[in-house]
Amino acid sequence: MLRWLILLALVASGWAVEAQLAQDFEPVEPTQVVLWNRPVAELRLVVDGLEPAQRVERIRRRVDALSELQLEQPVVIHRATVDGIGGNLIYVGSELVMALADGDVAPGLEPETAAKQVAGNLRRLFDARLAQRRPQVLAVGLAWSAGASVLLAIACWLVLRTRRGLRQRIDALAPSLPRMAGIDPVPALRGALRLGLQACVLVVLGFAVYAWLAFVLAQFPYSQPLADVLGNHLLAFGHFVLGGILRSLPGLGMVAVIIVLTRIAARAVNSFFAGVEDGTLQVTWMEPETAKATRRIADIVLWLFALTVAYPYIPGSSSDAFKGVSVFAGLLLTLGSAGMVNQMMSGLVVVYSRMMKPGDMVKVGDVSGQVTELGFLSTKVRTPTGHEVTLPNAILTGTSVSNFSRFDPKAGPVIATAVTIGYDTPWRQVHALLELAASRTPGIDRSAPPSVIQTALSDFYPEYQLRCRIERVEDRLQVLSDLHARIQDAFNEFGVQIMSPHFNSQPSQNILVPPGKESPPPARAG
Repeated sequence: MLRWLILLALVASGWAVEAQLAQDFEPVEPTQVVLWNRPVAELRLVVDGLEPAQRVERIRRRVDALSELQLEQPVVIHRATVDGIGGNLIYVGSELVMALADGDVAPGLEPETAAKQVAGNLRRLFDARLAQRRPQVLAVGLAWSAGASVLLAIACWLVLRTRRGLRQRIDALAPSLPRMAGIDPVPALRGALRLGLQACVLVVLGFAVYAWLAFVLAQFPYSQPLADVLGNHLLAFGHFVLGGILRSLPGLGMVAVIIVLTRIAARAVNSFFAGVEDGTLQVTWMEPETAKATRRIADIVLWLFALTVAYPYIPGSSSDAFKGVSVFAGLLLTLGSAGMVNQMMSGLVVVYSRMMKPGDMVKVGDVSGQVTELGFLSTKVRTPTGHEVTLPNAILTGTSVSNFSRFDPKAGPVIATAVTIGYDTPWRQVHALLELAASRTPGIDRSAPPSVIQTALSDFYPEYQLRCRIERVEDRLQVLSDLHARIQDAFNEFGVQIMSPHFNSQPSQNILVPPGKESPPPARAG
């Protein structure tokens, strides 16, 4: 019975010791000892109630208290065991600097090896502190830094001067590129070149400043670790970029193949539709007027299909960032393209309904002139005054359009003008005067006699409309102006008043043509 009591007492005492040791040496998140920008060691245990961060602060105070003479002393390691816990005590001469418990050592590393590494780190740290206090070291570092600063300034000046020269060449660049969907690509090309140049300049200047900073920091023992960090980051970035480029080469090669094949197909499609447009190829299912628009649509569809096929091979297309940018671009396109899609669909209606084509003489609302360009988004009309008016395609589909170039081939292009003459002028004479004026007007087809019809019998005058066939529809406005002038000359020549009367009261006598005056010259009796 006594033996069992003694055994229970020993177990209880062992548990108490383990509990005390767990309290004194409790593993926590490691904290790094960094002195003068240099990593020295890592602490992982709570010792005597001190957290690793508190232990680091105590080590920092001890190192800062060392004199210059003590810094020159050798770093010594002593093995020690405290309360059954093994570790290494690190001294500088006879001064204790830090204690490295076996529990502070990373897994897989021997405590003696770790202690030697810490001692080597401290020795390099002390040598750097001693070197930093030497005036000649500071003088040499400042001299090299000044020289590097001068070289940086010269490099920046050369880069900015080169940028200015290249910018002037880009602004003077005048490439001849075909218009795409009615849009001139030259300004967009210049803008892309300017952005590319600016990006290259920023990259070169950033690299120069980065290299200068790393070089300057490397000249002083205190900042030497920071220079090493900058250099390592630069090497890591270069390795990352070069590795990314090498990994992207197969995908880029596939994208290049898709682009080349699509370009060949696009050229073949463009050649086919160009032949239909100029009449060298004739197909029953397409008109020459719609070939140009169909060619643009086919070109867009072809390149969109190529982009869809090439998308998985584009470097970074599977990344979340690329997907986010794609979703954002699609959202912007959806929200901002409603009006553009409306204009494009209206443009397709204009083209495929054969409403007009370049060169036609049209009238849209108050705008009259010749169509110069028929695009996806808008149509351009040049007025007789030489001004160019841009009409959105949605307006063309929402209002009536008069196309003077589309006429009955048998009747030919016809112009019409109207006059109102009082009831006291015989209608036969008015007919004759209008026909006489038409016969004197240049540009009117002599093979087709003009015709005069009375469109209305108003309260104060009849309305006469003169219709004439002209030789060229392009001269419509000029011929109409000449016709108006000849009408005035003819009526003045025979003493007929064009200004129509308006009555405010009943006249004393009826307004009639006197008997026997029904056919005055140049009218024929009948």
